[in-house]
Amino acid sequence: MEKQKSWEDFIEELDKPSPWWDEVYYWFYRLLEKIKDIPKEIRWFLQRGKRGYADCDVWNLSYYLADVISRSVKKLKKEIHGCPQEFFDASNKNECWKWEEILDKIANSFQMLRDIDDLSDTNPYDAEKTLEIRAEIEKKSREGLQLFVKHFEGLWD
Repeated sequence: MEKQKSWEDFIEELDKPSPWWDEVYYWFYRLLEKIKDIPKEIRWFLQRGKRGYADCDVWNLSYYLADVISRSVKKLKKEIHGCPQEFFDASNKNECWKWEEILDKIANSFQMLRDIDDLSDTNPYDAEKTLEIRAEIEKKSREGLQLFVKHFEGLWD
């Protein structure tokens, strides 16, 4: 009969490095998993090209759209050539500075909403804290969402 290990011995074993053959095995295992997923990735790539979204994006559509909108608005701000008339300020060197601030708020709001999904991964055991942080992020992002709705037709270049 084998003697039961103490908790300290168990923790000490966890800190020991794995043998080299385990590392090689897991490297090949992960490689084969990636190769196995290639047909799905190709199908999703073609679906995004044809429809603008893939079947896998629908699983968490809010995350997908928040990511697309955030990145798109950041690119719009970076390559801006004009702005809606109401935000044009001829007295300033950068005539569209007001519009750029609005675009920043919109992009940041959607980035925050996208990051909400990562909250449950940070500390899954403290649901109350996660809900508090989630409510705070939703409150902060509300202004950007309202600006997005208000200026939706102004998102052009």
